[in-house]
Amino acid sequence: MSVALYGFHDKFINYLNHFLLLNKDLEIFKRIWLETSGITMGSRVPYIQKEIDFCDEIASMIKALPNILNYADHVKYLEQKIIWLKKDIVNEQKRDFEGYVE
Repeated sequence: MSVALYGFHDKFINYLNHFLLLNKDLEIFKRIWLETSGITMGSRVPYIQKEIDFCDEIASMIKALPNILNYADHVKYLEQKIIWLKKDIVNEQKRDFEGYVE
């Protein structure tokens, strides 16, 4: 899956859509690497925000799948991941500010 994500980023959501239609297993879904950022220079905030946007995009795709109740835990997982990422942004902004003040 990571090859599809990095090599064919623009088609990954569609690929994931087809994958989920065939395999609804939440534990397998959790193992899929959904991060799009790599090495960062400077603040990590823009990269974390990209990750949040990507998770939002995936959650929207999942909500459009047939029999949404089969994927409720997938959406819940992504929503929790987004909460953690937003906390990461706050922590990163504090580190950025502290680095600027020193």
